[in-house]
Amino acid sequence: MKKKSMKMQSRMLLSCKTKEGSFDSMRNDEVGFIARTDELIRGFGERLTEKGGVDKKKNVNQKMMQLSRLLLEVRQKKPNISIKELINPKHFNDVVGTEKEMCGLEAKGWLSLAIKLQHDLKKCSMIVMGWGLKSLIMHWRTGGRTSLA
Repeated sequence: MKKKSMKMQSRMLLSCKTKEGSFDSMRNDEVGFIARTDELIRGFGERLTEKGGVDKKKNVNQKMMQLSRLLLEVRQKKPNISIKELINPKHFNDVVGTEKEMCGLEAKGWLSLAIKLQHDLKKCSMIVMGWGLKSLIMHWRTGGRTSLA
């Protein structure tokens, strides 16, 4: 594994402070609402904003909106599902099928959006792994007296 890749993965495991201003420019539609309210999409956006700074705000918002659109499309088939649940391997076929529909792979063969979503979902899985490690550490520090969430 490359050193730069290891640093990026380690950074995704860390928690970061909420940057409220980074979500102000989003539209007030259903996709924007999902981007602002889904815990994992917010965490994804916060980490990208932390990494890229204010200069990359437009790019971060675009990536968050892409994840929100994916979630919205999957919710047409499976209501009340979250991005965190989509990372689970049992939903792999749902995610791939939805990406194909979104990208129009059968008709046009566009792969760029599918590849971008793949990278973004990998980053989201690293964030979830960080949350799990953090809760495990808290569990150990309390002597195992609390249950893992």
